[in-house]
Amino acid sequence: IDGLRQSETLSSQGFKELFEGYGNFNNTRNGVEIENVKVATITKGADSIKSGSGALGGSVMFETKDARDYLIDKDYHIGVKRGYQSMDNQDLTSVTLAGRYKWFDALFIHTRREGREIENYFYDIYKNKEQDYAAIGKTREKADPYHITRESNLLKLAFQPHEEHRFSVALDDSKLHSNGEDLSYTLRSSTRVDHEIYGQRKTNDKSHRKNTQFTYENFTQTPFWDHVKISYSTQKITNNARTDEYCSGP
Repeated sequence: IDGLRQSETLSSQGFKELFEGYGNFNNTRNGVEIENVKVATITKGADSIKSGSGALGGSVMFETKDARDYLIDKDYHIGVKRGYQSMDNQDLTSVTLAGRYKWFDALFIHTRREGREIENYFYDIYKNKEQDYAAIGKTREKADPYHITRESNLLKLAFQPHEEHRFSVALDDSKLHSNGEDLSYTLRSSTRVDHEIYGQRKTNDKSHRKNTQFTYENFTQTPFWDHVKISYSTQKITNNARTDEYCSGP
């Protein structure tokens, strides 16, 4: 996102390999808020020269919006978007504010998404909530219940004293919180126990990404370049994954 690599794994690879196979601690990647994205570039095959050493099999690069994308032949923009996605019963609210005054321009985008698990085929197989929560274990035919909240804030301030020089500072802050009940989970607490415990696992996962970026752009056309962009960024990504299992031995 804006030239920065994103989180792909836990800090301990051994810890990840040990627990991930059992469905624990799966909160290993953060996401991007699509309302903030101006351009998405997908590259197939090795792209290490352009995208960095991690792009051995290709890359997906996102560039976020700035005030210039909204202030075409006008000095301010106000936008409100409301949406609903039936796939996961997601409710979307997004507010966009952009303005320009003399040499200065600013952009602010706030987005909040609140939804549930993605509906699978036969999602309505259980007629009511009692039947839904009674269907536990490996025979369950419906996606496990989850409540997922995403909140994002993008703020960009820019100063352009001349048509060939532009200075800007940006703050990109996004949070994800997911609570779920793994009703399809099956646990045998001991090899000495001849029965299994169903649906007794709960998840509480959080992801927080904060990026501060300073950018200088030069639009002077020379034999060597048409546009030069120099950025300095500091990014912190914190992923927390908590899994609680409730069981009792013999």
